[in-house]
Amino acid sequence: MGLDFSYLLYFKRERLWDALQGVAALCRPNELPALIVFPDHILSLSIEPWDDKDRMVKCDEPEFGFKISMYFLPDDSLKEYLQRAFSEYYEEMSKESPLGLPVGYIYLTVYNDMHSLDQEPLDPDLVMMEFGTTGTRMSLLFSESVSIRKQFTTLLEQYSGVCGMFNMEMEGLVFWLNGRRMEEQISDPWMHPKMITDELKEAPG
Repeated sequence: MGLDFSYLLYFKRERLWDALQGVAALCRPNELPALIVFPDHILSLSIEPWDDKDRMVKCDEPEFGFKISMYFLPDDSLKEYLQRAFSEYYEEMSKESPLGLPVGYIYLTVYNDMHSLDQEPLDPDLVMMEFGTTGTRMSLLFSESVSIRKQFTTLLEQYSGVCGMFNMEMEGLVFWLNGRRMEEQISDPWMHPKMITDELKEAPG
């Protein structure tokens, strides 16, 4: 069975839609937009939903997702990955956008209701975006690329993110917490940010 690494980005609920638009701005635009339906308006996002039937999403859906191709500034790991995986198209891809090189599909899941994660304590003001990989090769890219980590850190900075976690299945790396960058390993990548804060306060040193 292959690796299944992912990035977990936590935001306050009131910043969710700003952060999601920020993510969409970093992605290859999709021909048919996804539509987020609010009581008084519709938010159009030029990214691809999981399925055509999911193209319209109610703003209070507990969980929804997208298949995105996201741009990252090139670094050695990213260039090596794309040259190996898409050698025939690499030159074209490298000229595609000033935002960088496209990586995708990335499976973006928005947890608008955290009940499904069984986290304690449950915080109704918190939401989470999971950026998942397609398998082992992309998981290793996520682990090795400085540029990818930097892009997700920037999103957390721009939209007042609460926590940033790199999920390595059996352990996690906290790279952002409560407004500051860090690199702290924890045993449970799905731990609630408050529990992470408490655990790191108690850690020796």
